[in-house]
Amino acid sequence: MTEPIKAYYDALRFIYKQWDLPQMDPKLLNAATVKQHYQQLSKRYGYAVIPTEVNINNMAMYLISQPGALDNAIDLLEMNTQNYPTSSTAFSQLGDAYLKKSDRSKASACYKKALVLNPGSQKIKAKLTGISEKR
Repeated sequence: MTEPIKAYYDALRFIYKQWDLPQMDPKLLNAATVKQHYQQLSKRYGYAVIPTEVNINNMAMYLISQPGALDNAIDLLEMNTQNYPTSSTAFSQLGDAYLKKSDRSKASACYKKALVLNPGSQKIKAKLTGISEKR
């Protein structure tokens, strides 16, 4: 009885084979490319498809580690805050990216927004404290 399960899995992967973003050079991976891909999916399937928060976070974290791709990572994380405006994680990770770019004011604003969304987070409070101490 395990063969039908594998067959269902293979069938779904075949039907939705274009669902995932194609592999590309990190310099070409940006918010515009991702938006275009998901707009095409939305048109094809007839309903709004947006990327998951986790997938965008993972792509952005990968880009942050690549030379010259920090701005593309920030664009992706900004898109994530637009798609998931109630996610403290999205704002916190955007703050991390701004901090890496040495933009403390934008990082602080993101951390404050994340703290409003998740007031009990000690991690976010520590990040905000760290920024204020460095000033």
